[in-house]
Amino acid sequence: MRLRDIDVGRVLGGANWLARFPEGEERDNPVVKETERFGPQDQGLFSAVMKMNDGSEHPTLALKSFEEGGLHTDTFVHTKAGWLNIFEEGFMRAVGKYHHDIFPYEIYIGKPWKEDRELAEQGPQASAENRRRFNESVVRLRGTLHPV
Repeated sequence: MRLRDIDVGRVLGGANWLARFPEGEERDNPVVKETERFGPQDQGLFSAVMKMNDGSEHPTLALKSFEEGGLHTDTFVHTKAGWLNIFEEGFMRAVGKYHHDIFPYEIYIGKPWKEDRELAEQGPQASAENRRRFNESVVRLRGTLHPV
């Protein structure tokens, strides 16, 4: 299965995936396999919700590299056009004058990796707070999203 095939319902359910990037293929559509376990060399795709600066919330997939201690490397936001990588070249140019509505943003991961360095730096309650905010956002989103 590919990232573009991931159903929003699975994201709102908190599923996570192992992401593989076949050599020579585009970076924005990796091969994915749902999992709860990751190794030190893996890249994990985590179900999340992004809260943008304008207060809107969006289903999101956060890509983290375990090789780099859980460093967040890409963010895919679900749109009417499918999953878009906001870190991809040209994204800022595309949002243009609306960038102030998006940035800054917060990402809440449904089931964070237990050794996530970014969350650990935020303190002992950061993981639980992420899950709480994710779950609250999911309740709001389930009432507003239309099948895609």
